[in-house]
Amino acid sequence: MTEFIRDKLSAVLGMTARQIDVHQPLNSMALDSLMTIELRNRIRSELGAELSMAQIMKAGTTVLDLVSELNPRQGVNVKPTSALQVGEEEFEL
Repeated sequence: MTEFIRDKLSAVLGMTARQIDVHQPLNSMALDSLMTIELRNRIRSELGAELSMAQIMKAGTTVLDLVSELNPRQGVNVKPTSALQVGEEEFEL
């Protein structure tokens, strides 16, 4: 899960995953509100997991904090994604 979040965050920030320090607060990585929405949407679409903007943008939140929020062994926030029907498209508003 750590590598998943690290990969998604690096894609949003335009960095390599190796450049992401999992202990560094996200708000110190120049993650703005639009990037936060993009990160949240990537997590939601690929994991079916819900994270609020506040959880991601809270001062001091790190990659490891997000992992602990999403860890399925803890039974937190992870829901199966629903399949689209043939011909349906998914749009984020």
